Order: sequence, then C-alpha cells, then structure tokens
Amino acid sequence: MKVIRVHKASSFFEKFLGLMFKREYTGCLLLEHCRSIHTFWMFFSIDLICLSGEGAVLAVKKTLQPWRVFCAPSGTQSIIECSAESSTIGDIAVGDSVTVEVV
Repeated sequence: MKVIRVHKASSFFEKFLGLMFKREYTGCLLLEHCRSIHTFWMFFSIDLICLSGEGAVLAVKKTLQPWRVFCAPSGTQSIIECSAESSTIGDIAVGDSVTVEVV
C-alpha cells in the first residue's frame, strides 16, 4: 500500500480555487467528493489520481495541461492533484491501494 501526503481542500472556497492562479505548487491537494476538475487559470500542468471511497486507484492522468477539463471514472470519490513537475505520483497505477495522509 502506498502513502500519499496531501493538503486537504476543506471548504467550498478551497475546492473552488484549487490550484488556480498559483505559479507553482510542490505538494499534493486532496479534493474530496469530486468527480471532475478543470485547469482553467492554471500556470502549470498537473498529475491526477482518482480514488474510490476505499482508497483504490481508479484512474491516473499524467501531465494534464492548463485550460483542460478532466472527468473522473464512475465510482470516484476524491481526486488528488499534484504538480506534474514535482509530482509524487511515481509508479502509482490503476488498481493500486493508496493511503492518504493529510498534512
């Protein structure tokens, strides 16, 4: 089982803003109860991990560029966003189990 350290977007406003308008980001951001994201007003590409409620990886999307939309597969309960340049996704693949550690 792999552990991913994340910052959690807790409020509606934090989820709404996500990584928009940031020039860089070195960590990972957890968006719970989320099934789609966009990269409008973002200045860098991101990597995504889509998780089920049990922590199973349902999808991995690497290097989603700015001004794109991504819809997660059925069953997704949360999405983790990481900067593609400093991504900690590594070798995580569909079917892996992940533990999310909020920092």
